[in-house]
Amino acid sequence: MDSVVLQVFLVICVSLTAATQGASKFYGKLLFGTKTPYFWARDANEAIAADSGMTITHNGQTCKAIYVDALLRHGARYPTSGYIVDMQSLLPKLQGLPSASQHPFLSTWVDKFPMNLNSQLSSLGRNEQYTLGKRFGSRFRSLLQPNRTQYYATFKKRTQDSSKLFEQGLTGRQMSEDLTNGTQPTIDNIMLRFFDNCKEYSIHVLNNDTAYEEYFKFQRGPEFSAMIKTVSDRITDGNMNLTISDVLSIYQYCELETGMFNSSDWCTLFTEEDAEVIEYQIDLYNYWRKTYGHAINSEITCPMFVDVFKKMDEAIEAERHGHSYTTGTFRFGHAETLLPIFSALSLFHDATPLLASNYNSHRNRTFRTSKISPFSGNIYPVLYKCGDGLGDIYVKMFVNEAETPLPACGNKLCPYYLLKSVYTDAINNCRFDTLCHNVHSTMPAPVVG
Repeated sequence: MDSVVLQVFLVICVSLTAATQGASKFYGKLLFGTKTPYFWARDANEAIAADSGMTITHNGQTCKAIYVDALLRHGARYPTSGYIVDMQSLLPKLQGLPSASQHPFLSTWVDKFPMNLNSQLSSLGRNEQYTLGKRFGSRFRSLLQPNRTQYYATFKKRTQDSSKLFEQGLTGRQMSEDLTNGTQPTIDNIMLRFFDNCKEYSIHVLNNDTAYEEYFKFQRGPEFSAMIKTVSDRITDGNMNLTISDVLSIYQYCELETGMFNSSDWCTLFTEEDAEVIEYQIDLYNYWRKTYGHAINSEITCPMFVDVFKKMDEAIEAERHGHSYTTGTFRFGHAETLLPIFSALSLFHDATPLLASNYNSHRNRTFRTSKISPFSGNIYPVLYKCGDGLGDIYVKMFVNEAETPLPACGNKLCPYYLLKSVYTDAINNCRFDTLCHNVHSTMPAPVVG
């Protein structure tokens, strides 16, 4: 092949790569923050042997699993109505620009996210939850028998649907679109939406921009501002100044389309460096609004601690006396449920806080929501009995199905009563209404429905 032909061949190859790479270049990469699909980090087809989680060895003894208590975020969902409206408004503006011809997909693109399904589980999310149920059902087959499991969810349809799809997988039933025959989860919004039921948190964090000023400072800072300008110029060729909201709406469509359909034309408008900058501002938002930024973010999780330890105590007592008991509890919430629990347990806590000024030094941060809180992210302790004494009960914690050492004891296997003593205050002194300055009690008994 002579040099001219070779050069032409290389140009064609580069052109083809440029035309096809952008649509799928982010697929499988953990860059999408809380919009990351669960099975980008784990192999959905991993063979999990029956009862593979039922026994462990500790100090020469064989320990048997006696109880599982899992908190799961709902599965992947459609965008919220606000993002759909934003894209419906933005699209004709982009189509009318002189630069539109540089992005041919703009003239033919069809929104695959209908308004009537906003915020609801997507097909990807349904598969995530069903598959997770199958994995739990295999890993703890002997333990999680019918009529020995309990389910909780929030009032949101996506958490209730997640619960029912998970149960289908756990019980070995065929996955079905019809969810009317599944177990109706108990609705408990205090335990699973504590962030939405606390006046003090709402005033001082949730609805207080100064509480997460680092997030806004980063958006005004050099890295984020440069990214917005570069993306805007790339899309509009300088004929329009896209706002932060415009760019983030486009990026969310890139995220969700790639998750559901493996590719997105919108992703061609971003580089990987752009994605990392956006991911950091997402993490800043979650750090200050939901986790380590403020003490109350963790403190309001105490209703969850009370219920989890109560159920573990009940399981230990019933198992000791040979009584029947609930062997598995499954709770379905949101990223706003999962992330505060991580901070209450001191998990994924970097030595220095996430700030607007330390983007570069936090490139390898531990607190990365793409990895720790994807769609269907989960955390669950497993109680193991290693002998006949009360001191022979141990806890092993899993995050997204991976063994995770607890800072409370510094090991992957913690003595149960040591762990319980560390969280005594959260368990025994959970004064949710007092902490939240709620005028009326917001802790009614859970309801089924």
